[in-house]
Amino acid sequence: MRRRFLAAALGISMAVAMTPAAAFAEETSTEEATEVVSEVASEDETGAEEESSEAETEAFDYSEGYDEKGFFEGVKALDYVTLLDYSHMELSDEIIPSDEAVQSQIDKTLSSYTKTNQITDENRLIEDGDTVNIDYVGSVDGVEFEGGSTDGKGATVTIGVTSFIDGFLDQLIGHAPGENFDINVTFPDPYTNNTDLSGKDAVFNITINYIEEKITPEFDDDFIAENLPDYESAEAYRQSVYDNLYKQNMYNALFQYVVENSEIKDVPEEVVDTVYNERYQYYTSIASMYGVGIDAFLSANGLDEDSFRDMCKTYAGNYLVLQAVMETEGWEMTADIAKESLNFTDEDYEKAVGVYGEPYVMFAASTDYVLGKLSENVTLVEMEEESSEEVFEEASSEVSSEEVSSEEVSTEEASSEAE
Repeated sequence: MRRRFLAAALGISMAVAMTPAAAFAEETSTEEATEVVSEVASEDETGAEEESSEAETEAFDYSEGYDEKGFFEGVKALDYVTLLDYSHMELSDEIIPSDEAVQSQIDKTLSSYTKTNQITDENRLIEDGDTVNIDYVGSVDGVEFEGGSTDGKGATVTIGVTSFIDGFLDQLIGHAPGENFDINVTFPDPYTNNTDLSGKDAVFNITINYIEEKITPEFDDDFIAENLPDYESAEAYRQSVYDNLYKQNMYNALFQYVVENSEIKDVPEEVVDTVYNERYQYYTSIASMYGVGIDAFLSANGLDEDSFRDMCKTYAGNYLVLQAVMETEGWEMTADIAKESLNFTDEDYEKAVGVYGEPYVMFAASTDYVLGKLSENVTLVEMEEESSEEVFEEASSEVSSEEVSSEEVSTEEASSEAE
């Protein structure tokens, strides 16, 4: 699983200030990607995809194009970049995480520990919004039709959320676990899933198996002690969340500021190729998780071959800016510095090197390292409301542009004719 985590988290690397260090950060969340995958793959299929993803990662040389210091091989960044004066920089104090942002992250943590109870109490009536497990058998004119039954395997649906034909789920409201009853529906006309059913009246015999009830734990010291023992208390965990959000916001805004106030005169094609190959590999592995090809995946995210390469050229230029800072300061990465920047144990480092090669790990660590050093030169200032909002939105733009929408990459709907 550690190897799969590294491969999956690599996509976050350019979404968080486009810094590859986030590819290895244990705090980096991959919940959005895994949630989407879980909706379209069975447990066995997911296992097969993990093995395939690992094989693809091992076959691709992420370190190609980088030297032993993590620099672009054979490229002096200062030949292509004129740096800003970064001895003193001012950023908006809006990068300070709000209480709401901290709580949102805590809520995400709690949701991962949510437990599900199966309610079979015959006195508990189904309400709008409930998640219910049902079995059904559909028939038209007394004849069962193909695809209109759960075959006793059960189907979990959420009233008001799950997409079924009109009126199907609404008729479950008011019934209780253990009940067996018929509902009447009319298929839409046309009904593209099965044109033979278009406009026809159908009867579904329904059995309510149980109602699902999700129980989210309380965020307190007992929860921390049981589930996150590395933290002394709930307040210590809250502080950790705050610190991580502050660092992420700082790095996002700082990265944007440094890039926008430096001049990128040109980007060598070999540097573009290096970034292009890495991004293409990553998106290909993500696309395979959704069961689609790379071209379809890029198209769903508004990209074609030309715009994808243009995006990679922008990334490549931005990375050159950070390399130019390191060249100017004479900073060089070592294994110890990389471990500290990535918050890695010796074992973590060896695993990362085994998957990605040491040059790429150095590259990933160096971006985090540079931003960390530059953050020492930052002063937070209170800005006018309009201008500060604009700056913060710009600092976050790279994050939002890289996020993958589950709606954009949605795969086939459930095959049941009842849907």
